[in-house]
Amino acid sequence: MKRGCILLLLLLILSLPGSVFATNWVRVGTGEYFIDSETVEIGKSGSELSYWEYYIGQGGYKWLSHYYIRLKENPQKANLLKGFLYKPDNQLEHEIIHPHSFSVPEDSAIKKAIDVALGYAQEKEQNDEIPKLP
Repeated sequence: MKRGCILLLLLLILSLPGSVFATNWVRVGTGEYFIDSETVEIGKSGSELSYWEYYIGQGGYKWLSHYYIRLKENPQKANLLKGFLYKPDNQLEHEIIHPHSFSVPEDSAIKKAIDVALGYAQEKEQNDEIPKLP
């Protein structure tokens, strides 16, 4: 009986989508913001940072956003380079085609995301690949 339950559990785990077990999405604080730790890049001078962020909004809608941060400016400046809005069933609904820049408030979710991203920052070549939703 135990062996059958273990086998059934193993089959269930193997049948789930791989993204359920993705370890590259790191939660920011206690909210519904995540960063993709595999896409965090820092410039050679340490003054620029880029990463992908995932946010679960009202009604299960999901935002996937690519940020470029100028760290040395005071206040820090964030550029939203690309953004995608997905329906709860992960179907693309809208793509942000108007990149924009804004100042990063000290107590904001994006400031927390920057702090978390800095912990994963690596110097690496720019990669324009869009990460998969978790």
